[in-house]
Amino acid sequence: MTSSTNGTKVQAHLYDLSQGMARQMSPMILGKQIDGIWHTGIVVFGLEYYYGGGICVSPPPAVPMPYQTIDLGYTHKTRDELNTYLRSIWNQYTTDTYSLLTNNCNNFADVVVK
Repeated sequence: MTSSTNGTKVQAHLYDLSQGMARQMSPMILGKQIDGIWHTGIVVFGLEYYYGGGICVSPPPAVPMPYQTIDLGYTHKTRDELNTYLRSIWNQYTTDTYSLLTNNCNNFADVVVK
């Protein structure tokens, strides 16, 4: 966790769940190349927040070694404010509400950082 007068550092961890297989196999299977099957976690306050059958929190990285880490900037929100916000959206991110296209870990990460 990096904290300064700018606030607390926020990062996105991007994971390729296919471990490179999507890039290799997609041209043969789909007729076009896709770079990966992406999972995203948000790292802030020394923890990684992600959607995996519900809202999950763990020490980073959540999955072995992210493919890429993106610095998103800094937040002036507190950990308590984040936890309050996550409790307010808890019911939107459950096993039952998961959708591969419209309500997944990438959508969750987008909502959390806004």
